[in-house]
Amino acid sequence: MLPCSWKESFGVECPSCGAQRSFFSLIAGDIVSSLILFPALLPLLFTVLWVALHLIWPQRFAAKWIVRGVVTTGGLMLISWLFKIFTTYI
Repeated sequence: MLPCSWKESFGVECPSCGAQRSFFSLIAGDIVSSLILFPALLPLLFTVLWVALHLIWPQRFAAKWIVRGVVTTGGLMLISWLFKIFTTYI
């Protein structure tokens, strides 16, 4: 796996730490472990898939769902990162 340069530089996990492990857990079929490692992975994958489909078959309502996916993913990333920071380093 690729090392996190943020964690190596600052000694603190970045907001996307755990995404690789979460992805590999999801591929292996362990959904619970995947959600524990990085809760924003499923909304992120949904958003990426929705953007790809929108580029192939443009639809008028797709932009609304893409924005919702980005906001949901960003919010989950922030919440899980803050939870990791406060439970690990304090």
